[in-house]
Amino acid sequence: ISLYKKLNSFVLSQKQSEIYDESMLEKCDKVLSINSEHYTVWNYRREILLHLFTTHSSASAATEQRRLLHNELSTINKTLR
Repeated sequence: ISLYKKLNSFVLSQKQSEIYDESMLEKCDKVLSINSEHYTVWNYRREILLHLFTTHSSASAATEQRRLLHNELSTINKTLR
């Protein structure tokens, strides 16, 4: 439980600091694997993805978005089981 609390606090502090990168998606995965009903973390994931979608160059944007969405679908499937 202490690991969850530390990880959760870290993720929420990064959300408040508006850190939107792929490493935070991984941290969110860990939180959600423990508590899949943490709606704030799900919302943070959405914010990260939206940010990443808007920051990639147009040449690689479609491929990168497809990769991110594939990873997101995998996370959702894994979490809902």
